[in-house]
Amino acid sequence: MCKRVVLIQILSAIFLLISLASCTNKDVPTNPSEKGIGSFYGVSNEPQNCDGYLYTTLTRYMKNDGGYSDAFQDQAYFYDANGNHIIVESLFLNNVLFNQSRLIDTIHVPFDGVQNHIWDVHGSPYLPPYSDTILSVNAININSPRSWIDTVYKHNGLTIQYSQIFGIDSIMVLVETDNLMAHNFDTTVVVDNDVKNYLITSNTGNIYLPPSFFGNFPNNSMIEVSIMAARTKMKQVEDKNFLIACFSRCVAFYVIKN
Repeated sequence: MCKRVVLIQILSAIFLLISLASCTNKDVPTNPSEKGIGSFYGVSNEPQNCDGYLYTTLTRYMKNDGGYSDAFQDQAYFYDANGNHIIVESLFLNNVLFNQSRLIDTIHVPFDGVQNHIWDVHGSPYLPPYSDTILSVNAININSPRSWIDTVYKHNGLTIQYSQIFGIDSIMVLVETDNLMAHNFDTTVVVDNDVKNYLITSNTGNIYLPPSFFGNFPNNSMIEVSIMAARTKMKQVEDKNFLIACFSRCVAFYVIKN
């Protein structure tokens, strides 16, 4: 089991339903939890650290015509007893060779809630070889409000309808301002001091964020709304601990007004 450490490094605004088992102190760029998603998205200060981390992530961006574009990101991090990053002999994701020279690859694996993500790790002098499988989380669509079209009014709150997510009890909604984008449309918007808030709630397909949720959000700015779901598991091989995780995220953009 591992120690809790306090460290956050957000990789691109990527996943809190948090309370994880532990591992030893390694300086790892990102860390989801055994039960959820928060530290991956910069809303938790208690990520966990193990000897190896294997992540698959799908981010779906909703367009103004109801369509979407998908971005795949796969990550692998391994560490020795001193916390130094190491490269394993070889690494495969669903039988496709993973490019360890970049730490991040873009192998297109299925996100349908039915098929598995299969990792095969051919070891190193420090890490034993092992394989592990995790069931994918299906892709998510935000059906309402319409991205880039509808306006969010703080005094009304925000009702979000999203597509079914199979086999996941809880999801996270993260809302954050994008003042840099808003400044392109309205130069009175101050670029600095972005605001964020989040809610962890049951996976029902509907979310209501009350006016109080947006208390600190500025008028006439852009907000990025993310619906996120995660499935993670821990595995111990000999005396080494590994975390494997699958993340699915859907993102939509809106103007927010009072």
